[in-house]
Amino acid sequence: MSVRPRMDCDIFHRRINSEHAHPIMPRRPNLGKEHILSREDLQQLRHSLAHLSMSAVRDIYERVYQECRITSRDFPSARAVQELVQAWKQLRKWQR
Repeated sequence: MSVRPRMDCDIFHRRINSEHAHPIMPRRPNLGKEHILSREDLQQLRHSLAHLSMSAVRDIYERVYQECRITSRDFPSARAVQELVQAWKQLRKWQR
């Protein structure tokens, strides 16, 4: 029966000089004052979308969809996402 040499657990948990004791969290990007549509603005948008043709709403949907793409540097604005959702809802109403 062979006896294994005892491994000191601290060997595996030592830090090198370049490592930090506490992880560094990245800062949130400063988005500034973001324009968010109010309930009244959303109601006006729904009303105007309802009075457009289906092809016009699809064009709006496609435009806003492109604005909402998440890239490595850009994040979509809340307003763009709100417009995308409203256009999607109108298209779904007409599909039923």
